[in-house]
Amino acid sequence: MRKEPLLPPPYRAWRLPATVDARRTAIEAARAGIEEGVFYWVDRSDRLEAALVLTPERPLRALYSIVYVAALGLAGALGSVLPATATVTFAWPNWLEANGGRVGRLLLSLPACAANAVPPWLVLGIDLALAGDPADDAPGRNRDSTNLTEEGMEGAGVAELLEGFSRHFLVWLRTWEEDGFVPVREAWLNRCRAFPSQRPVPLPGDGAGVVLGIDDDGALVVRQDNSRRLLAIESALASAEDWG
Repeated sequence: MRKEPLLPPPYRAWRLPATVDARRTAIEAARAGIEEGVFYWVDRSDRLEAALVLTPERPLRALYSIVYVAALGLAGALGSVLPATATVTFAWPNWLEANGGRVGRLLLSLPACAANAVPPWLVLGIDLALAGDPADDAPGRNRDSTNLTEEGMEGAGVAELLEGFSRHFLVWLRTWEEDGFVPVREAWLNRCRAFPSQRPVPLPGDGAGVVLGIDDDGALVVRQDNSRRLLAIESALASAEDWG
C-alpha cells in the first residue's frame, strides 16, 4: 500500500485500486454533486493517475487556460523530485517533458454548456510515467517518451508528486486569479521548447509551424506558410490523444 498524500486545504486525497479509472471516477462524482477539492488517485507505483474535482468560477470559454496553470504546478512538483540538472519543459497543448522526452500530460473534462455560462464542475486529470516497463531490456532508446525514474527520480512516488503538485498548483491558481493570465502565459512559454527555437514544429492536424506565442484566450499563435494562425486550445485538447 502506498503512502497517503498529505495535501494542503482545500484538497482531500481519495485512494482508488489499480483497476479503477481516476478520471472517470472523478467525473461521475462531480456529476453527482461531490464538493470540490477531492483528489482521486490510483494506487500503483509505475504511474501517477489522478483527477481533481473543482468548482469553476469562470465561464466555460475562459476555463481551458487552467491547463497552463496546472502545467506550471506539475513542473514545480517535478522539479522537486528530479536532479537539479534535469530540464522540465512543455509541448502544446498539454504535454510535459523531462530532458526532452514526454513524461506525462494533463487532461481536462468539462460538462457541455454555453461558452458564456459557468459550468457546475471541472475535472483536471494527471497522467505521469513514474517508471518504465520492467520487461524493457533497453530503456532510453525511445527519446520521444521517458519516465521519471529513468530521468533520475529517487525516493519519491505518487504521494510526493501529488503533494508537490497541490502546493505549486495553489500558488499558480492564486497568481491567475489575482494577476491575470499574463504571468501564467509568460511562465508557460519560458518552459516551451518550441517557443524560443523559431524552428517549425509539428502542429495538430497537418503540417508544421513556428510558435509565436499564446493569445489572451489561450490559443497558440503560430506562423505557417507565411501566414499567422490561431489554434484554439479547446480543439487541441479534444484531439490531443490523436496527434500526441
